[in-house]
Formats: sequence, C-alpha cells, structure tokens
Amino acid sequence: QLPDLTDITQCDDEDNNGQNGQAYFDLTQQNQTIINALGPDMIIHYFTSENFARNDAPRITTPAHYYGSHEQVIWVRVEDPVSGCFGVTSFQLFLNQPLLLTTPTMLTLCNSELPNDATELFDLTVKDNEILGPFGVGQGYTVQYYESEADRDNDNPIVDPTQYQNTANAQTLYVMVTSPQGCRSYTTLTIKVLPLPTPNFEPAPLVLCDDNNSPDGIEVFDLTDAEQDIRNNDNTTVLTYHITEADAHEGINPIGNPQTYQSGTATIWVRVAANTGNPNDTVCYQVVELPLLVNPLPELGENGVIAPNAYCEENTDGFHTFILNEHAPAILGADANPEDYTLRFYFDQAALNAGTALPNQYTNQVQGHQVILVWVRHDATGCINTAPLDLYVEEAATANPTTIIFDECDYDGTNDGIYEFDLTLVEPEVLGGQSPTDYNVSYYQSEDDAINEVNAIANPTTYTNDTSAVDQTIWIRVTNISTVSRCYDLTSIDLHVEIIPEPVIEGGIICVDYDTKEVLTPVVMDTGLDDTHTFVWYHNGQVIAGATESIYVAEATGSYTVEATNAAGCTSFPIDPVTVTQSGPASLASATYSVTGAFSDEQIITVTVNGYGDYEYQLEDGPWQDSNIFTNVIPRRIPYTIHVRDKGACSDFIVDIPNVNIIDYPRYFTPNADGYNDYWNIFGLANQGGAEIYIFDRYGKLIKQISSQSEGWDGTYNGNPLPADDYWFTVTFEEDIIKIETFDNPITGETETLEVP
Repeated sequence: QLPDLTDITQCDDEDNNGQNGQAYFDLTQQNQTIINALGPDMIIHYFTSENFARNDAPRITTPAHYYGSHEQVIWVRVEDPVSGCFGVTSFQLFLNQPLLLTTPTMLTLCNSELPNDATELFDLTVKDNEILGPFGVGQGYTVQYYESEADRDNDNPIVDPTQYQNTANAQTLYVMVTSPQGCRSYTTLTIKVLPLPTPNFEPAPLVLCDDNNSPDGIEVFDLTDAEQDIRNNDNTTVLTYHITEADAHEGINPIGNPQTYQSGTATIWVRVAANTGNPNDTVCYQVVELPLLVNPLPELGENGVIAPNAYCEENTDGFHTFILNEHAPAILGADANPEDYTLRFYFDQAALNAGTALPNQYTNQVQGHQVILVWVRHDATGCINTAPLDLYVEEAATANPTTIIFDECDYDGTNDGIYEFDLTLVEPEVLGGQSPTDYNVSYYQSEDDAINEVNAIANPTTYTNDTSAVDQTIWIRVTNISTVSRCYDLTSIDLHVEIIPEPVIEGGIICVDYDTKEVLTPVVMDTGLDDTHTFVWYHNGQVIAGATESIYVAEATGSYTVEATNAAGCTSFPIDPVTVTQSGPASLASATYSVTGAFSDEQIITVTVNGYGDYEYQLEDGPWQDSNIFTNVIPRRIPYTIHVRDKGACSDFIVDIPNVNIIDYPRYFTPNADGYNDYWNIFGLANQGGAEIYIFDRYGKLIKQISSQSEGWDGTYNGNPLPADDYWFTVTFEEDIIKIETFDNPITGETETLEVP
C-alpha cells in the first residue's frame, strides 16, 4: 500500500521578488518516504496527470529540477520490478510568495551644521514601512540593510541601522525583506546628505525714519530689501519671513505681504531654505535674524514746540540781526550735542522745497515778529524734522540793583538761622521808573528757576530763608509782561541770618581757708565761646568791672550770669544765673579732740573741728566716715593721727590731727637698764601736765609721785631698786571737760574712777 505523501511547500524565488507563481521543485524528496514504506527496489516515476501515471507516459523527465506551478498536483507511479504491479498516488505543490517590494524613495538628510561635510548619521529604519508597503506593515516581515550585494549574499547586515553614517554621497544600500515563512525579497535604498544653505547670518538692519505719524515709531518696511544681503550670492534659496523664531524653524505662519510689513523697531526671523528641485528631498534651511529699526525724528523743542528766538532791547525798532544757529540749544534741547546735527533755516516751506536756505546772520523782515522754518537732520540716522521758529524783537526789562540790606540777628527765639523777610521792600528800587502795570517782579531761590520762570516764591512778603544755610541768594526777575517772549532781566539780593551767641556757664564751689579767708580754689566759668566775642559778666546782678573775657574766675559766692556779643553785633539772650557757694578744709588751729573710756579696751575718740565744709573723718588708714566719733579704739603706746577732709569740692585739702593719745598704762615693766621697757608711766596724758600720778606698794606705802610728761618711774625707791612685785597707782586727769580721778584700789585690786567737780 502506497504511503500518504506530504505536499511540497517552498518560496517562490524564481525571480527577485518571486511573484509569478512558478518555481523549480525537487520532486525526488518524496522518494525516501516511499522507500521507507515499500523498500528500496521500487521503481518511482512522476507525472503531471493521473492518466499519464497509469499509462506510464509521458513522464516528468527531470523530477529533481522540475519547474512547477503553485497548487499543481503531481502524480507518482510506484512499480514493483519483480511482479510488475504498480500503484498511483499524488501530492500537491505550493509556493509561498515573498513580499512584493517597491524601491523606496531616496532617504535624504541635511547636514546638521556648517561647514557642509556631506556626512550624517542616518536612521535607515524610517524607510521600513515604505519598503514593506501597506500589506507588509505589522505582518511579521524582517527588514535588513547591507552596504553591498556581497554583504547581503553573505548575510552581513548593518549592525545598527538606526545610527548609520554614510560612506559616500549619494550611496546605494541593499535591502532584504524576509517573510515569516522565510521567503526573501530584495530592493535597494539610496541615501544622500543635502548641504545646508550658507546665508549671511548678520544682515544689515532695515532702517527707516519715523516719518509717518511721528512719533508713533511705526513704519512700513519692504522686508525683501534685505534678500540679496541674506542670500549671500545664492539665488536658489527660498526665503520666507516670520514674526517668531519658532515659526521660522517650523516653516509656518509666514508674513503674507513682506513688501508692505508694518512694524516698529523689532526682529524678523527669515527662513532661508535650499531648493534642490526635488520635492521629495528634505528641505534644508537656516534661520537668519533680521533687525528692523525705526529711528525717531530729531526732537525739536519741548513737545515739538521750539521756544522763540527772542531779542529784547531798550527802545527797540523791531528789527534785529539774529545768529540763527546760536538758538541750537533751544531747538535741539539742552542734552543734545549740536555736532550730531545739521541745521538749516528757511523763509517758508516753499523756500525749503526750492532748497533756498537763509544765511546764519539773518535780519528779520517782518517788524517785531517773524516765523521762519527750521530744518534739522540727525547726521547719524539721516532722519529729518522741521518746525516753525518764532523770531521776536521786543522791548527789554531792567532789574535795577537795590541798596537794601537783609542782614538780621536770629532774635526770633529759635536761633536756627531761619528768619522771616519781606522781600518786596526792594521793588521800588528794582523797578526804577518801570510801570508795575507792565512789569512784573517775582522772586526765586535759584538763578535757573528765575531764568526759566518756574518755582517762584509764593509769599515774598513773609519769606522764610532756606534751611540749608544762613546765607542765601534770592534772584529777582523783572518781566515785561506786555511782550510775547516775556523779556526779562535779573538781579539778586543776599539774605544773611546771624546766629546769636549761646554762652553756657556752670556754677560751683570755691574752697576758702577758714582761718585766713584765703581762696584756695576758685570756680572757673567757661562760656564755651571763642575770643571773637565780647562779654559782660554779672555778680549778684551787678556788672563785674573789667570782666570781658570768655572765661571768668569766681572767688566770691553769689549769683553769676554773662552775656556775649559776636563780631556781627548780635548779643545773646539772658541766661539763667548760676550759683557759686563756698566750702573749705577744716581749721587745724581750732581742732580739738577728747578721749573717753580711759584705761578700757574700747575707748572713744571725739574730734571737734571748725570750717565751711561738710567733713568726713579717718583714723589712721582706716575707712572714711561721716561721724566725728571713733568707737572701740584699741589702746596703744603710739599716738594716733586723725585725718579730716571736705566731702565736696575741697576734698583735695586734708587736715591731719596728730598725737591723738589713748589713756592707758602698762601692766608691767622691766627696769633692768637694757634700754627696753625700763620705765613705767601712764601714756596718753602727755598733754596734761597737771595730771597727778602716785605709786604705792601693795601695803599702801607711797613709793613715788611722777609727772605724766616725764619718762616715768624707774622701779626704785630712794635710789634703791625694789623687788618684782605688785604695785598700785592713783592718777588724777581731765576727761571730756570733766575732771576724773582714776586709781588702783589696793584693797580690791581694781581700777576705779571718780568724777571730781
């Protein structure tokens, strides 16, 4: 039994694109299936019909290279050579067609930048869809690109077709498209780099003067006037004009009528596109910035009105020879440089049209007032403007100088250099014989204001001078108000406000010796003013004779004041009187002291002094104290010194009270002739010669009477040394103006005191 044979399917690749439905087949590939089923000895032949197969003729003579058709049926006769029996079967031929390709259009790129070098990176895959066509896109076909046919035949494709740099210009690449069934079709792709245009990237601006509706800054430009400059000798380029740079790059919204484009100063963007003659080529372009500039016309005068060229003269006849260009500052404005402009003057518009200019030295032909035409060209821009110019010849004004002096002392109470003046006092002198009806007088704080007749002083009868200085110049303008050009003349006055002196003095305390009444320290009163002033000093309301200096040395108590007059004769206002009082050091001559609590461990010293001051006291180097009483004074053999000083201005004078003694006695002594502690006496009574001191032995026997002003007892009795033992004494002395008797009681062994009247 014959086996079932599988149909043969292959690609229709007989020609490049395999679209004719015919191809060569190898029918013998079925032999092995038959041999596998029936054995190797079978006789196998192929036929184009069943009838031919059964009749065994005519046979397909070249079954291994049979040129067959799509869907053709092939018959097979298999015969057993031994028995002669045969069988007939069939299979079918099928052809898969590769994609029918169309040669793609040329792939072009513009050079990305200048200079043009004819090399770029291509993304070849942008041509995939065009090569595949509408029936191949999205159907699983594979597109590969090759630099040469040899690379295609050897399956050596371009590795990254999205980043391919051309090696020639133009360059042909080879393309192979493989279907999902593996059928291949072929085509070519030409790539080419197109050069960028090379325009002039800095064309000269298109410049117009603001002639229409000046000064609106808007004019009508013919943008094509810049074409030749922009083309840079390349007349093949196509130029379009755009308002924005983005529109120029995108090639959209071109200006519709570039020959009549209305604009002010602005920037126009010009798209310069190459024209290859092939509409399929990429359009290579550059964008050029084209400046538009509308230059203003020369600005004449103020808001187009030129101030008149006026000549004022006394007793005029109405005619004058003008130097016309001397009026240039008024024509051009003060800030303009006349060297930047050309000025011409014409009798009228007809003379301007005829080109007949007036001479620079021109005498008016119309008495009093004539209008001429001024022509001005700004030389840098070439822009021209014209305006009428009035020539006036009118009666002058005269501002006569004044003899009135405005010089005041600042007696208004503020002393700030500000004063109120009546400026109009000068008007009769300033006007002279000119009528106040025809001539106006006005006052100004600056000469410029007076010239320009602006910022006049509103209330000249009560004018307060400028706060910036005590000296000020006021400008006076006399104007002939009957003239059109307001003929005027100027004069000035000076205002001076003299600051009055302001002396300042301080009182104080003089130091006076209590005993001699000598002034030890006076009070120096300084006004703070220099010697350019003169002074009058007062003591207790009376003038101090001879006191005319800025400083006065006061040596008497009382009330003082002063007045000062400066070189301008301005005298100060009265100042409040100051007081001088007195103090002084304590009087040493009358100083006394007393000691109480004699023979105790805490004695009291009381100091009494006389003087003018309020005093404080110091015992030796101890602290200063307000009290004149020192308590808890420790007894000692060496006298104390007490210091007394004034608590106020006279504190530099310190009085010392020496030899202030504390009354006490030694508890023992050593009369051994060693020069130390050899005598016994009561210390602190040296200033009391009348003090009575008696020494007794322990049995009450009188041993010795000594004087408080002597060295004391030497420990002997009738020249003989007494033994070491306890001895007693009695003493009678004065204490605090009370006579006190103090003694050692031999019975009780204690020191006792008695007040003695």
